[in-house]
Amino acid sequence: MSIRQGINGEQMARELHLDPTTVSKMKNDKRNATTDTAHFSLQVYDDGEYTQDVAHLFTDGRTAPTIDGLAVDRETPLAIMIQALEEIKDVTEVLDLKLFIRNPEHASDVEINAAETAYRESKELEWVMSNLCARIADFYKLNGKELDKAVKRKWKASEVLSI
Repeated sequence: MSIRQGINGEQMARELHLDPTTVSKMKNDKRNATTDTAHFSLQVYDDGEYTQDVAHLFTDGRTAPTIDGLAVDRETPLAIMIQALEEIKDVTEVLDLKLFIRNPEHASDVEINAAETAYRESKELEWVMSNLCARIADFYKLNGKELDKAVKRKWKASEVLSI
């Protein structure tokens, strides 16, 4: 579990009611955070990148990891915006609808390969967009939890979601 940006391990330990040694071990990947600790930390911190790190940890890598390479300017979301535009272009190029009309049981090798490519490109776009949302929320000090709830309400109202 990553240490939240802008605070040290001792401060995080105090805020999460943990021993500083425990936080240090979690930071250095020598100990995993418990589900209860992770859940509590998400209630304490409204930090997009931290939330993303915790979700990535507890979904066995199925959710987006935080983009934090040397090519990413941590001060602005601009670099991620540029990457997002590139990923949108890549996904648009591989989503050939006529390749997805046929029933999967009768799909040709070309159609199956197209589906795998569409999955990979879509996953890359999902990860970049997740990072962009986190970075924008943190950069502009927006309440990501409330914004996520508003999007969910909108999708439910339009019957895209049934939960």
